[in-house]
Amino acid sequence: IIPSYYSEAVVSTQSTGEEGGPSCPTSMVSLDEVVQDYYKYDYRVDVRTVQEWEEGHGNMSIHTPGLAANKADGYMDKLAGLEDANILLYCRSGGRAFSAALNLLRYGFSNINVFYQGGFPNIQAAIFEHSESNKKEHPTKNYCYIEGMSERCPQALPLLDMSSAADIMSLGSKVILVDVRPRKSFPEQIEQAVRMPVKKHRVKKFVEGLTGDETLVTYCMEGTYAYMGARAIRKQGWTGPLYYIDKGGYPDIKDWFMDSE
Repeated sequence: IIPSYYSEAVVSTQSTGEEGGPSCPTSMVSLDEVVQDYYKYDYRVDVRTVQEWEEGHGNMSIHTPGLAANKADGYMDKLAGLEDANILLYCRSGGRAFSAALNLLRYGFSNINVFYQGGFPNIQAAIFEHSESNKKEHPTKNYCYIEGMSERCPQALPLLDMSSAADIMSLGSKVILVDVRPRKSFPEQIEQAVRMPVKKHRVKKFVEGLTGDETLVTYCMEGTYAYMGARAIRKQGWTGPLYYIDKGGYPDIKDWFMDSE
């Protein structure tokens, strides 16, 4: 069921005659959809107030308080360059997110998706419940996109937010690239990287061989196994800084490291 503010806002927008991008969001996203796809969006934009944000927010999100009521050009310090990105908007109940979506569409944003079945507290509760219900898969990637780096979670490094090897190597004083791809299938690797063992007991030995002052960054081909590898490292007792490259991987970053040699 699409809430009444959807049709009312569309009529209001169409009557203004304002020019820009499409007049309607790309999609209205349900709770079931967001539980499955939260991390898949390029960016997640939270339009709630500062107080609501401080009560709890997603680690991998952009905060734009007031975007529902104020012109979008006042938020370009955070949103410039994202006009074609796949964006999820949410608030506390759906109304402000929809208004913010129409605002962004008027300014040329083209791929805006609105969560309409509640707001961030509902998203967090549903994603956490879904993750915690499956001990084998917990924490899920969605869970960690909300929680951020913790004793359970590695921190995502979306390829969209990086442009060079320096962006990765500046994450710590002793950064170790960890290639989680199986060597037999992918014999080529970045020269500066180490291979992550496949067997669980060998992952444990790998972790035990670290001194504790390293910053680990896992990668694969596109992000899925990089996350699983990083999670496995966490589960084997690594408590230090831990990142994984998401929405991209070896094919995208290999040239960065060749250029940096």
